[in-house]
Amino acid sequence: MTIATLLGTSLLFVAYGISGPEGMTATMMIGSVVCVAICSAGDISQDLKTGFLVGATPRKQQIAEFYGVLASMVVVGWVVHLLGDTYGFVQDAAHPRPLQAPQANLMAILIEGVLDGKLQWSLIFFGMFLAAIVELFGVTSLAFAVGLYLPVGLSVGIMTGALIKLVVQRRKPVSEAEDTGVLFSSGLIAGEALIGIALALLATVGPRLKRFAACSVSQNCL
Repeated sequence: MTIATLLGTSLLFVAYGISGPEGMTATMMIGSVVCVAICSAGDISQDLKTGFLVGATPRKQQIAEFYGVLASMVVVGWVVHLLGDTYGFVQDAAHPRPLQAPQANLMAILIEGVLDGKLQWSLIFFGMFLAAIVELFGVTSLAFAVGLYLPVGLSVGIMTGALIKLVVQRRKPVSEAEDTGVLFSSGLIAGEALIGIALALLATVGPRLKRFAACSVSQNCL
């Protein structure tokens, strides 16, 4: 939905003669608003459903949702800034090995291609045709498409997890295997994210602490 929004917004801007960095920035802001709205809507609907089952007060839940949005906005913004400052997202002299950001790169290519008039529409239509063919074979086109544009390193992990799930399902009941697997996989994802943030924090703060310790010893911090 976000990618469709970016594509539609870019076409609308081109029709009105809006292009360049201003058009790209405005398109990305609109796409960000839509993406956050979609994610928040899904999360809030699940929270309200759970609250109804346990007898929570809707008004208090909505107030808590506002606090959650504000808190996540601050934390996520800080984390993205930390990762960008430490590892970077684009390869340059300061960041020879940047973080992989396939979704962000896909959005950038899409926006720049439409606004600059260099987008290969033949590939877009070919992808739409391929998605229709995949659906006819009974395969979810979304999962198929995600597997196509993700880096090989991520795709291997996803495939390995799917094979493990298949093996476990053959040994245990489906419901029990899925519940246990979802909880375990969620823990792996959350743990990997937290470890990555901790490493980025150490990589950022570590050199600064060394410089501070060195200047403190030499008493030449100014």
